[in-house]
Amino acid sequence: MLSPINRVINRPKTLTERTVAKAQHVLAGQRGGLTNILALVGTILVLALNSILILQTFGVPIPGLSDAG
Repeated sequence: MLSPINRVINRPKTLTERTVAKAQHVLAGQRGGLTNILALVGTILVLALNSILILQTFGVPIPGLSDAG
């Protein structure tokens, strides 16, 4: 692991280099705990909303949602 001073010295300069470096950290699983929790919550939310849209597409009534439109 690099020391804080080495991170500053070896820090990528361009936006592209910084983006690629960040992506490598994410793909390597080096995110913080809060980021992992938020990613999980976001994924669950998107899947739930997609499920509602699919059910509405097939005409399944969803309690609490208006039929208008």
